[in-house]
Amino acid sequence: MIRRFTAFCCSTRARPEFVKGARLKPGVVVIDAGYNAGNVGDVAFDEAAERASLITPVPGVLVR
Repeated sequence: MIRRFTAFCCSTRARPEFVKGARLKPGVVVIDAGYNAGNVGDVAFDEAAERASLITPVPGVLVR
């Protein structure tokens, strides 16, 4: 469940690009902990990056 009034979003859903940018509050901090085939995270990165103050890329920050 995603709430637009949240200041923090951590996705571990294991569904490619499940979290869309329109669902996020401007300035939110996004941690994409999901990883799917083809190096795709749970968050639609380009859409979310327009609204997020900070966002983790997939792959990269959480998995090494």
